[in-house]
Amino acid sequence: MDYLSISPIIIVAVCFFIGVYLIPSIIALRTEHKNSKSIIALNILLGWTFWGWLAIFVWSLFGKDTKVSSTTN
Repeated sequence: MDYLSISPIIIVAVCFFIGVYLIPSIIALRTEHKNSKSIIALNILLGWTFWGWLAIFVWSLFGKDTKVSSTTN
């Protein structure tokens, strides 16, 4: 195969895997998780292991900072 025809495929694949790798961090930031900084740090450090990524993913889904708005009349 020609070198130039393979590079776009590699670029798309790398971008896809980086996006999947960072899903827990993205979820934590978008949901304003109370431990979002810890989730991001652990995602970068331990996300390369399947079990580490899975644990961080589950953590990012639970324990969201729930903001209760109280209205007074």
